[in-house]
Amino acid sequence: MQQSLNFGTEPHKIIRRHAPVTSIEAGKSVDTTQMERTIFELIRKQPKERGLTSKEAARILNKELNQISGRFTGLKMKALIELVPETKRENSLAWRSKKVEEHKTRDGKHAYRVVG
Repeated sequence: MQQSLNFGTEPHKIIRRHAPVTSIEAGKSVDTTQMERTIFELIRKQPKERGLTSKEAARILNKELNQISGRFTGLKMKALIELVPETKRENSLAWRSKKVEEHKTRDGKHAYRVVG
C-alpha cells in the first residue's frame, strides 16, 4: 500500500532540545507546510540528472539559506527527494524528487505518494 505524504514538519522536530523559551515559542509558530511544498515543486521542475541545491533554491526564492535548508531535511525524511549521485555545486549537494504521483485527499487537499 502506498502512503500519502503531506507537507510540513512537526514543531518538536525543529526545536532544539535545550532551546530558550523564546525559541520554543518561535518554533511552534513556524508553518513549514507551504515552504516545504514550494521547495518540493522547485526540485520536481529540475531535470533529474541536474537536481537542485539548497543554495540555488534560496536564490530562486530570494530567501536566506537558513530559512529553507530545513525543508530539504523534511522532504528527505519523507522520502520525497534523494541525492543526485556524484553531483555537487558551490559546495552544496544536489537533490532530485523521487517518482511521485499527485492526488487529492478526502478533504480536497493535494498530496503525493511515492511510486515504486
